[in-house]
Amino acid sequence: MTWERLGPRDYVPMRIVARMDEPIAYLGDLLHIDGPIAYGAFHDLDERTRRTIAPVGSAEYEDWPIDLTLPLSTWWCEAAPDANPRLLKRSRRGKDGPPPRLWGWCASAADETAWAGRGVLEVRKRPELGKMSRYTSDRSANISSGHMKAYDLKIPTVLAREVVWYAHGDPDRVRHLLSTYVPAIGKKRSTGNGTVREWIVEQIDEDRSVVAPDGQLMRRMPRGAVDGSPGHGGIRPPYYHHTRQVESVEPWA
Repeated sequence: MTWERLGPRDYVPMRIVARMDEPIAYLGDLLHIDGPIAYGAFHDLDERTRRTIAPVGSAEYEDWPIDLTLPLSTWWCEAAPDANPRLLKRSRRGKDGPPPRLWGWCASAADETAWAGRGVLEVRKRPELGKMSRYTSDRSANISSGHMKAYDLKIPTVLAREVVWYAHGDPDRVRHLLSTYVPAIGKKRSTGNGTVREWIVEQIDEDRSVVAPDGQLMRRMPRGAVDGSPGHGGIRPPYYHHTRQVESVEPWA
């Protein structure tokens, strides 16, 4: 099984750099750059269009989240026999055309060689008393002990001056989406983690969005599309969603 890249002729290879101000709360989920680009693409839509998209947590979203149009080329490969049938894209030529294929965006994971150090973020998790009060007539709650006690949630962090990605698409459009709508990356962004000081998007000569010229795998791909270490995970945004999961080959392994 092999993969191919498809996209408009004027799309080009690019290098994307986030210059960081704060450590990134990072759970080892690779930080593929098409995730933040998709976040920017959603917020760049007009309000009326955003209202037509199923919100996170809804039954419709849980069944199948929409694929937004991104300013990126796409990769395509044959699907393994046990692949989720809803992830497949069938040929318009019907039963006589090529078999259904898997696809994703030509956008790399974060270059993990950038991590200068690792640490732990402790976040105080307090019980949601407002939501819990509806289930009791008591006028007070003991949060110093027992099952309602507050606790510290420990989240791994990584430290880097710059984080680098590679993609293939429209650099000007990608720059606009990231600079305008993505002030931070990683987890726990609302507490200041992963704050980005500056986004840099520049055209380069060689495409490194999926596989680098030296053969280094740059992003997660479906099993069989390329050689590499086996794993399991999402292949396009939203990466955490169960409908995006496949048996995979992992980068940086």
